[in-house]
Amino acid sequence: MENRQPSDYVLALFDKMETCHREGQVLPFRIMDMTQNGFRVKVGGLFAFVPFRLMPWKYNDKSAWKAVFPCIKDKLFFCKIDRIEHDPPRLFLDPSVHLFRPPAFREGQACEALVLNCADYGVFLDLGYHCGWRCGSHVALFHVSALKKRGLELHTIKPGDLLRVTYFGINPEGYIQIETPFEMPPGQPRIDEALVGQVIAVQVLRDEASGKNNFVAEGGIEGRIPVTKHQYHAGPAMKRDIREALRQLPGGCTIRCEVTGISYKRGSGLLLRWVASDWMEVAGRSENETPAGKT
Repeated sequence: MENRQPSDYVLALFDKMETCHREGQVLPFRIMDMTQNGFRVKVGGLFAFVPFRLMPWKYNDKSAWKAVFPCIKDKLFFCKIDRIEHDPPRLFLDPSVHLFRPPAFREGQACEALVLNCADYGVFLDLGYHCGWRCGSHVALFHVSALKKRGLELHTIKPGDLLRVTYFGINPEGYIQIETPFEMPPGQPRIDEALVGQVIAVQVLRDEASGKNNFVAEGGIEGRIPVTKHQYHAGPAMKRDIREALRQLPGGCTIRCEVTGISYKRGSGLLLRWVASDWMEVAGRSENETPAGKT
């Protein structure tokens, strides 16, 4: 800050910040500029500084913020006043109070991801870009072998680039699994992402050799009905009932399912959730045996 006396107007703003500090108020601040170690921000009409280490999310390599900055410049975040110094007048913010929405990625969902930095073994991407960081930061490694598989060269990619990838969930080690969008083989029906969230008719086709049921939607699109805690927010007993009801389905019948996503893991197909009214009828259960919203 320059060595000059602050104006009465600035002092009045600092007095207002003192009140906000005492009352523990949550205030919006706007990212204005970036320095070597953090961001110059504006809060309550005053300038302040937020180091990278106090931002609402962190990166292992602070150079990643250089790629992120153009995307968050002028965006609003929220903070409390950590402390105020008066000689010279300076504000210190606590952005740890900023709240994020829960992540809403679905298996098979295509996302725009921001390249944070590059390494010999791949590139690090932030899927948080896809939702404007309203759901926080979600960093994933795009391995060099996956890049080559999709015809991309590592030397052509740089921090700040955008890559369209597909989210495949969290692996057992806790890392995000991604891949570039699946390319449909010639002659295979293309799946419209607008189907996600719709309830559709699904035909049950029995494989006589294995005795297992396959599920096919209109247009010949195959589907899977995974009975997991992510698809059915129910206890083990109810999930056993659903699995048993699926096994009881006769070949040639039609059931109603909600499309919860598009899967590219085992070839293209739909991820389906069997609607409650159908599976409970097969299982011989009544509607009041299932808490509202659980299936």
